[in-house]
Amino acid sequence: MNTTLLAILAGILAATLLYWLLYPRWLNRWGTTPAELSRSLPGDAAVPRPRLQYTQAVTIAAPPDAVWPWLVQMGDGRGGLYSYDWLENLVGCNMHSANRIVPEWQELKVGDMIKIMPAGGPRVERLEPGGLMLLSAFSDGKLQDYDPAGPKPAAYIDQTWVFALEPGGPGETRLITRFRLDYAPASVLNWLMWILFTAHASVVMQRKMLLGIKVRAERIH
Repeated sequence: MNTTLLAILAGILAATLLYWLLYPRWLNRWGTTPAELSRSLPGDAAVPRPRLQYTQAVTIAAPPDAVWPWLVQMGDGRGGLYSYDWLENLVGCNMHSANRIVPEWQELKVGDMIKIMPAGGPRVERLEPGGLMLLSAFSDGKLQDYDPAGPKPAAYIDQTWVFALEPGGPGETRLITRFRLDYAPASVLNWLMWILFTAHASVVMQRKMLLGIKVRAERIH
């Protein structure tokens, strides 16, 4: 076995060890109640056996109709993602998180893409104004054309990302979001790319997003 291969294997082992030792797993369920964590949400059935799932939630001191406009205008070149813009822009994005509701960004319909990276982003699969937004990215077609029980290609990436707004206490909203990811092949390279780096970085970014929406909605309300 040559030294280059040994160095690669050593790097993979070191990254795996650091991951298991340092990754804060509470982030995968940050802000949720046990009931929210265990409940089914729209989009779950489309990715029945996810390799990665995280559910996060936050209480916002504003009613759902005051939170909804911030979700609708999300995206690269629009309202941003209310997260760490500078990190997004390091990889070529054009994120500038808005601090106001922009009327021209309030038009969103099923089939529209919400761009979250230079190459694109998930598409809107379901919209219930003031209540629910379901996004998906399937490598072999749209969610409504997808049969989770059917044969799978040798290589694929399936994702759903849902945002649910539910009334909390008087004048409050519970914003619950869940991301589910499945992929093939189950290679070490895919694991490193999706689980170790991309997806778990997204957990941190999403937590910041929820806090960003909370601050903006409460301030305007």
